Amino acid sequence: MAEFWCLAGDAQYYLLKKYDKARHLYDNAIILGSQRKQDDAWPMDISKYQEYPEKMIKSCDDIVNNKSYFVK
Repeated sequence: MAEFWCLAGDAQYYLLKKYDKARHLYDNAIILGSQRKQDDAWPMDISKYQEYPEKMIKSCDDIVNNKSYFVK
């Protein structure tokens, strides 16, 4: 379920500020979310399967690649 992986990524991103770990969790949301079965009974948040994790991956990459701008 991509929702789970996005939630785990959000915890790393927002609470722990571990952007590399968060990025990998958002990658999992895209990869593993694409393998979710159509007949799954759990509700789906469609944005968590592509749009949201891609946005967050870009944000993680921007922060990691520009870390000197974010560190005081």
